[in-house]
Amino acid sequence: MQTEIKKPNIVITLNSPLTENIYSRIGIENLKSFFEITLVDCLNYFDPEFNNNSIYEFYKPNDIEVITIKSLEELKNILQNKHPLFLLDCIGRSIYTNKIQSECNRNNITYIYDGLTYTLSKNKKINILLKILFKLPDCFSKTISLLICKIRHYKDDFIRPDIVITSSKMGTLWEKSAKKRIFTSSKSYFDFLDYKQGAQSKKELVKNEYILFLDDCLIDSFDYQLKHPKLETTKNNYFNHLKKFFDKIEKKFNMPVIIAAHPNGLYVDNYDKQFGRRKVFFNETCLLTRDCEFTLTHYSLSCHYSILFKKAILFLDLDFLPNKVKRQQKAYSNYLGMDIINITNENSFIPKQKSVNRKRYLKFTEDYICAKDEINNPYQPLIKYFLNQE
Repeated sequence: MQTEIKKPNIVITLNSPLTENIYSRIGIENLKSFFEITLVDCLNYFDPEFNNNSIYEFYKPNDIEVITIKSLEELKNILQNKHPLFLLDCIGRSIYTNKIQSECNRNNITYIYDGLTYTLSKNKKINILLKILFKLPDCFSKTISLLICKIRHYKDDFIRPDIVITSSKMGTLWEKSAKKRIFTSSKSYFDFLDYKQGAQSKKELVKNEYILFLDDCLIDSFDYQLKHPKLETTKNNYFNHLKKFFDKIEKKFNMPVIIAAHPNGLYVDNYDKQFGRRKVFFNETCLLTRDCEFTLTHYSLSCHYSILFKKAILFLDLDFLPNKVKRQQKAYSNYLGMDIINITNENSFIPKQKSVNRKRYLKFTEDYICAKDEINNPYQPLIKYFLNQE
């Protein structure tokens, strides 16, 4: 009789409502065949008021234990009881990162930072520094990054990551300081392959030509309760500006604007009605990007699909967009050679559809989206590193 091989325990930390979309974005299905997973929901620890003020549909995954914690002490107990092979931190860097790292160190657990949702830095000087470091041998760039991080965070008892799993060859200074970086490709890249030549390549939603708006759910998203930058305006004002601009651009190019709605909009009553008469699709962004003429966005990371499918991007600015977002737009615009238009001014000139600079798009893909190809899923290199699985 063949005995079942016991899978090693791992812990995944999360600071976001566990919706089905979040579960899918993390890519837990790719890990559960190899590891016994405990998902630690840190929302009640980081932001005790969140669950009292937010309505969303809680997702209950099969075969995975989900534990909600309210304190660092509870996380400490989980780590001591589970003895995980590693902790995968899907929270993103915050004031709590150092505390989680410290608990991992005390329990001799490998701390892994999930850098798969990395985006281009908003800081121009940092981007220049990262490009310089990228040209140096890895041992030098790692040492320099570590020294800079220690100097910048000398008051915070800086702890370098044990491992960073990343789709970005450029990375951040903090990621470059890691003892080890495991390179992979982002989930968006695997979606791209599936809709380009895989199982979804024959699927079609819209037959005629259209412009695609990559929605950010800027007004109603529960992300803003998680301290993400919020618009200082009303819902009516935001959507009125948006709809007036859509009317203008539809008239100029003689084709409709289709909405690739942000998944957070699923938890907002009548969210699809906010865009007027336009067709609204949820969870179809990759497919819609593949078949559109060009895309519009404020700063959605789903513009990575536009880059992969070589679609032009027009960035939509507003007077009331946070400066952090405006800097993000500018960084992407400069890198890709795409235009930004401020749609607050109804008399703003709409530029012609810009040709894609394929060389820049390809460079962005190599630097930020696909650091390693010829793999089956984003976590395959991580699994292979720990379990020696081919």
